Amino acid sequence: MLAKAAGDHKVVLVIGANERVDEGPGNGTLYNTLLTFGSDGVLLNHHRKLIPTYTERIVWGQGDGGGLKAVIHQWAASAGLICWEHWMPLARQVLHDSGEHITHRGVATVHEMHQIASRHYALKEDVSCWRQVT
Repeated sequence: MLAKAAGDHKVVLVIGANERVDEGPGNGTLYNTLLTFGSDGVLLNHHRKLIPTYTERIVWGQGDGGGLKAVIHQWAASAGLICWEHWMPLARQVLHDSGEHITHRGVATVHEMHQIASRHYALKEDVSCWRQVT
């Protein structure tokens, strides 16, 4: 349904989801997930939160890092992190190294600490771009 909506409206769609594995490895596990659909309706990226934070550990499983990458669509490369992943320097570095231009932030509430993390991330992007141009 989401893939069809992205394709029908020719937009890139990034959405957070609670994903449940129904069969195979991890059967019954819930994941905090960020999905990226291309403007053609194709699923471009499927990122599971690396480490659930605090009491989230009671409900959600740990992701495997397979979705830590930028995906190229129409005119840019985009990537995303979920909540406290923005404080993980190596996760951020992987996205920088994969050529990310646009960052999607999956955050449930916007506290001051998340604002600080966003500004810090943006500063890193600005400095990286400045160094590449000069």
